[in-house]
Amino acid sequence: MSRWWVIGLLAAMVGCGGKAVIDGATSGSAGGGSTTSTTTSSTTTTITGCADPPCDPAVVASGQQIAFGIAIDGAQVYWTTITTGTVATCPVTGCNGAPTLIATGQSRPSAVAVDGTHVYWLAKGENHDGKVLRCPKADCGQPTIIAQGLPDPIDIAIDATHVVWTNFSDDVTGVGPAVMSCPLAGCTGAPIVIAQDDPGSQGIAVTADAVFWVNAKTDSVKTCSLSGCIQPTLFAADQGRPQTVTVKDGVVYWTSTDGGEVASCPTSGCAGPPTVVAANQARPIGVTTDESNLYWANQADYGAEGTVMSCPLSGCSGAPTMIASGQSNPTYVAASLVAICWTNQGTEPTNFTDGALMCVLK
Repeated sequence: MSRWWVIGLLAAMVGCGGKAVIDGATSGSAGGGSTTSTTTSSTTTTITGCADPPCDPAVVASGQQIAFGIAIDGAQVYWTTITTGTVATCPVTGCNGAPTLIATGQSRPSAVAVDGTHVYWLAKGENHDGKVLRCPKADCGQPTIIAQGLPDPIDIAIDATHVVWTNFSDDVTGVGPAVMSCPLAGCTGAPIVIAQDDPGSQGIAVTADAVFWVNAKTDSVKTCSLSGCIQPTLFAADQGRPQTVTVKDGVVYWTSTDGGEVASCPTSGCAGPPTVVAANQARPIGVTTDESNLYWANQADYGAEGTVMSCPLSGCSGAPTMIASGQSNPTYVAASLVAICWTNQGTEPTNFTDGALMCVLK
């Protein structure tokens, strides 16, 4: 498996994200404008399981060849592995080398999300046969197909009633169905088209009444009413190949791979340039939050020099905190009250067999 195949896959698939778990609704309200300077604060990230970051993360599951999407539900973590076509789960403390397989035989599974009862994921597939699927957490049996026949589904988010996803649509010419949705139990007909966009739509997040997504090909962040829109609103432009997005407490956060930045704006809109939360990052990809902090994965140069970083939601104190270093191609990150977890895709010299699911306990 060549490095260039993986690079191409990343360009067309990068899901916290999900991906990391996506915040299902905002709380509080947006306020004030944004600036081009890095935000500052005297607060620092505290991890009780690691008194002095960078930490020594636990290998929750090894041998995960191109581990990719991730979601977390308290003390249980879920992830997809592209090469083996699996959706799996383990406690964040580990599972003695034997993850529980939720689904097998999936065609290039990418993003994953969870709610109180079910696991939802995307199977990218081939030639516009992508699917959105779900299973009960406790006993999957045969996965339920929520939607199918999709043009390169990339990232997924859920709210109380619907599952929402983006379609990358790399081989589609012109504007297409970039953001779609179905009821959680599945569509009785065709999926609802929330927004049309140029090919390149990737990371997605939803609030109580809006959807936000990034487009890596047009270097933009866009938004639309969750009920749909004729024309998406341009939320932020010139963002240097943005990858993933999340929303917390009335603020939208996203990563910019080519720009090497993590940026933000209030959900009400950017009153000027976005706020640069962290600059000079080495290919930031997945981004997520918990109640107090923002986390993201820096992929670096597709090797074993990747890092997982953090800042308080109130802003970085001069520089981000490094949670972990020396990671093998980290991609997506998820956080709960219990742990911070991420997927390592692995590296080319090992044929990506050093891919793993990693966690740091809080």
